[in-house]
Amino acid sequence: MKGNKRAYQVIIAILAVVAVALAAGNVYFLTRPDEPPDYQVVIGVPKGGDAVDFTQSEILDHDETRTVIFGLIGAQHVTESDLPTADPDAVMHISVPEDGIIYYHSSIWLEEDGVWLRSGDRLFQYLPNDYGGEEMAQIVQKQLDLGAKSFIE
Repeated sequence: MKGNKRAYQVIIAILAVVAVALAAGNVYFLTRPDEPPDYQVVIGVPKGGDAVDFTQSEILDHDETRTVIFGLIGAQHVTESDLPTADPDAVMHISVPEDGIIYYHSSIWLEEDGVWLRSGDRLFQYLPNDYGGEEMAQIVQKQLDLGAKSFIE
């Protein structure tokens, strides 16, 4: 009986060490401010047709990049008929700077109820305000405001 109790204590100690190591690793990867984000997220202002102005856009920082990536992961898939019919408010590109390839391109509509996204001809997504849409809309609006300032100056 004593041997079983000792074995359980060793197993619990090992599990505790593993749990602490995993938690510390997550904290490190989520809060490493000195390194640039793994992905480069840039939001531009549509200029009519297929033209997009990225000249005044800033590359998003860690927190903003994380908000955008998790927002895309959590967005609901919708049908094309659900998308707004107006021209998009913004265009977003996600790339890895070292590769020089755009891995994700999306048109964005900012609506009262959330953020609508279209990527290509088949992926249509909706991110409600309650599930991260409001935070994503604030990030997009900040970038749009930077683009608007360039026209005023």
